[in-house]
Amino acid sequence: MRVISKSGEYGLRALLFMIAHREEGAFVSIREMAEELNISFHF
Repeated sequence: MRVISKSGEYGLRALLFMIAHREEGAFVSIREMAEELNISFHF
């Protein structure tokens, strides 16, 4: 049984990615994030 939706999972993963990369600068490319997390760019 899923506790959160796929969109919710992608959102949490994206949030954690941004937190982990905040030291590198204020800008995080959505395309880079999608490729690294192996999720659709359109999510």
